[in-house]
Amino acid sequence: MTAALKTEEKPAHTPGPWSIDTCGDPIIINGPEDGRAIVAWVPSAQDNPDEDWSPEELANARLIAAAPALAEALREILAECGDVPAGLSEAALGVIAIRAHNALRAGGAT
Repeated sequence: MTAALKTEEKPAHTPGPWSIDTCGDPIIINGPEDGRAIVAWVPSAQDNPDEDWSPEELANARLIAAAPALAEALREILAECGDVPAGLSEAALGVIAIRAHNALRAGGAT
């Protein structure tokens, strides 16, 4: 099974790496180190803004910040899926590939 993926195209999203800034409310997810882009923010769900961020809020921010690296990893996996790994059926690999393609499309990363 060969994945048809255009890996040479530049993604439409802000290039990575992305970083998080927890110096205020909301948590800011910044684009590349030059700081030219705020990619997203995660507002605090807590009533008191002086409280620390919850573990869930920090995990959400970290997951968002990891998006460019995750998208790149998915592109690499799909590009290498020509052979079915041992113990994995071709049907199962097809389902995984479809889910990966859908995830990349949903993020605008294809």
